[in-house]
Amino acid sequence: MKSEKINLHKLEPQNTVECKKSVRFKIVLPEYLDTERILYKDEEGFHYFSKNFWICPLSCILKTYFMSSFSCFSPEGELFEIVITDFYPFIEKNNIKMILKGKIVSGSQTKEFIFTKASKVNNFKELISLYEDIVFQLIQEISDFFKL
Repeated sequence: MKSEKINLHKLEPQNTVECKKSVRFKIVLPEYLDTERILYKDEEGFHYFSKNFWICPLSCILKTYFMSSFSCFSPEGELFEIVITDFYPFIEKNNIKMILKGKIVSGSQTKEFIFTKASKVNNFKELISLYEDIVFQLIQEISDFFKL
């Protein structure tokens, strides 16, 4: 029996946000997203890629990304709860529309967000780059909105 190669992926921060106050993060995802399986949508509905997986559940991937993206990360910092409700690529042939939707909660402040980014991709590595690009948009939104 022939075994198929599994490709494992993670997200690498593009830049580090310099900030003045200490922050920490709690990542909240629905169960269907918080898995090692990578979700996508096409004209027929939602599916998981068969040979491409995250190296750990998506909440783990995102928490690591956030911790690495803020110079002011500290386990004792101000808590930011990042609630992700949608995070997937919509695939139509080689055209991709990446979607990231949710809200940020810190104390009594709440900020909803929706980011989309369209691109043409030739391979899975380029798809992972789209994930990184759109998560970095969220990093910038957090930094700007909360004036970190």
